[in-house]
Amino acid sequence: MAKIKHIKAITLKNSGAFVVRMRINWNDPESDNSSGVYEPSGYHDICAAGERTINLSETGIPEGANVRLHADVVLGKDKEGGEQFRYTSDASMIAHYTISGTTLINDLKLDDVK
Repeated sequence: MAKIKHIKAITLKNSGAFVVRMRINWNDPESDNSSGVYEPSGYHDICAAGERTINLSETGIPEGANVRLHADVVLGKDKEGGEQFRYTSDASMIAHYTISGTTLINDLKLDDVK
C-alpha cells in the first residue's frame, strides 16, 4: 500500500470544452471520522483553458484531514480524483490535476504532486 502524500493545496487546470468547479471532499480520521465538503464561495468557475488553486489552509478543513478533489462539471458529468491526500499546513507539495474532454465524456487525471 502506498504511503499517503501530504499536501498544502490542490490545483485544477481545465483543458476541456466546458466550465468546471472545484470541491474538496474531506474526512478527519483523528476526530471521530468527521467529514465534509468544501466549496469556494462567490465566483469560482474555471472556464476552458483556465486554472485555479485551492490553498487548503484557507478552507477551514482540519489539519491532518484526508482530502480528495471533486470536479463539478457544469451541466455535465462530474469526476472525483482517485487519489487521497493528507492536508498538512506546513507541507510543501501541491497536487496538480487536469480535466479534459466534453461535458459528458471527460477525464480527470493527476498530473503530479510537487
